[in-house]
Amino acid sequence: MGGGAGLGPGGGSGAGLGQARSRRGPVADRATATSLDAAVAELAAQRGLDRADPAHRVHLLASLDESLRGQLRAAVDDVRATGLSWTQVGEMFGVSASAAWQRFREVPVEAVPWPPSAD
Repeated sequence: MGGGAGLGPGGGSGAGLGQARSRRGPVADRATATSLDAAVAELAAQRGLDRADPAHRVHLLASLDESLRGQLRAAVDDVRATGLSWTQVGEMFGVSASAAWQRFREVPVEAVPWPPSAD
């Protein structure tokens, strides 16, 4: 699978990103689908699963999703550490700065109420 949204090869900030494509935010195109299919096939082979089996495919995609979430958070932390604003991060996802901040901000464990309310 290639670099994260908005990241150039080697983890750079993707300064030439606008030249590569004209729209902002993630692009779910044929190249993305092909890369994802290849990742599912490789993971299925490593785990000895049949990717044509619907339950196995869900498991494989969920595994990739979980891994991507961690890598995506780390990549956002990296670009924020280089000085990119929440507006710039939001543009990489096709969302507002506020939406990007809400998705990727660090929330201290102490700020999460426990036990959760029954509401």
